[in-house]
Amino acid sequence: MNNQTSYETEPALIIEHFVNTAHGLKWELKEGMASIYQKDDWKTVRFSIDNVREVLTRTDRDGKDFIQVNFMDSSKILVTENLVGFKPFPVKNLDMTKIPKVVTSPDCLSVFEAIDDCLREENIDFEELDTLKRVFTAIIKGAEIVGFDMQEEKSWLKRLVLADTDCA
Repeated sequence: MNNQTSYETEPALIIEHFVNTAHGLKWELKEGMASIYQKDDWKTVRFSIDNVREVLTRTDRDGKDFIQVNFMDSSKILVTENLVGFKPFPVKNLDMTKIPKVVTSPDCLSVFEAIDDCLREENIDFEELDTLKRVFTAIIKGAEIVGFDMQEEKSWLKRLVLADTDCA
């Protein structure tokens, strides 16, 4: 490593090594702020390297390696070959056992598309629509807690509602 800084700590080096060997991710560390860019959906998770409590090397059921980054505030991310996973945020009146324990930012698009499909049905199932909106919120809030900027995704629902009222 040339130009060593005080931020080249062991956790930073472990994360950097893993991300730099992953095909779908890109790493950057500037002035203590780490960024992991996902090529899959162009999203970046940003966090202070000083907020990292520990980094654990793990292997999934399929034998693929990933790392678990635990933060000081007890939140965590799972960094895989292509994506950064995180816990969805518990949302009122949403049965959290019905959704995955770990989600990714591209899951927002899938849930949004399901909301759009639900709204396009002739007889809208408002209970299903409500559940999908809660799942969408759980993913957005979970992503923001670990360092994703989800402002664009938050605006999707607003635009959808506005487009729906324009057609009425």
